[in-house]
Amino acid sequence: DGGMIYDKHRARIVAKGFQQRKGIDFHESFSPTASQITIRLILALTAIPGFLSFDLDATCAFISALLPPDEQVYMKEVPGFPLPAGKCLKLRKSIYGLVQAPRAYYLLCREVYAQCGLRQLKSDECVFVRYVQNIKGASPITAEGIIESGVFTAQQKEVPLAQRVYADCPHSIACLILAMYVDNNGVRTNCKTLVDEFLAAVKADGRILLNLEGDMSWFLSVRYMVDPVTGKITADQHDYIKTVAKKWGLADCNACKLPMKPSDDLASIPLPPKPNPVDVAAYSMLVGELMYIGVNTVPTIAYAVHNCARYMTKATPQHLSFAKQILRFLVGM
Repeated sequence: DGGMIYDKHRARIVAKGFQQRKGIDFHESFSPTASQITIRLILALTAIPGFLSFDLDATCAFISALLPPDEQVYMKEVPGFPLPAGKCLKLRKSIYGLVQAPRAYYLLCREVYAQCGLRQLKSDECVFVRYVQNIKGASPITAEGIIESGVFTAQQKEVPLAQRVYADCPHSIACLILAMYVDNNGVRTNCKTLVDEFLAAVKADGRILLNLEGDMSWFLSVRYMVDPVTGKITADQHDYIKTVAKKWGLADCNACKLPMKPSDDLASIPLPPKPNPVDVAAYSMLVGELMYIGVNTVPTIAYAVHNCARYMTKATPQHLSFAKQILRFLVGM
């Protein structure tokens, strides 16, 4: 729960995916995710009166999908569960640790969502939509009709209750937009009934288990807050920044006023002919975390992080200190 008190524990079988060989144990492993631009665009719909946000969490996502028939994956016996001599396990479903597990789950979701009435966008393969005419007796929906209806504007007129197909949708077109990021599903809709119908169809299919977690105020470590009066949306990563700062021993550090001083010159630092792998790994990890913060909520650190990213393969302790300075600036925000 919120107080970090656990009332149950789980045990999982995890495959040693690092031992898999492409072309033998798997063929494709790429699994698309919704882009940050798409996520921000969908989140902006919350500012429109009548739109709601929901978080759909997948339970045991990576053990839901069947492996393709052309991928034969075998695994040694699990400790504590011995097999007869000369026997091993043949996997029928994907499990955690398999290289192809995320892709197998994505392909399963794509198939299930299509059967449940959602259409996949061509511009972003991880966005699924459903549009339904909400005026009784109106003509079928076209792409031009969706734009002309003004469903995505704040000035649209409400449909009288007696003319609505869905009583809880005030607009002329009821829509459901789902953005998928691995096993996280962010939903924006102006009709709660569409969400209920979708969840009922997924449950009836039985291959995926989705739980409605309520309003989507958190998504991918970003907190989103909406002003109910003005519709203003604010996003922050304060908790994520605190977690990163604690990880690097800077939870109680002295904050910096600037992410990078005008006199700072990373190019003046001598580059080692043979970098220390430990320094490179630590530096790459910190710069990656800073990039994630900069892309999502703090674009003011973009220039400083860009300069640090130029030395990912030749990093030294001096480079790491510059990266930590950016983190100290974030802590003081």
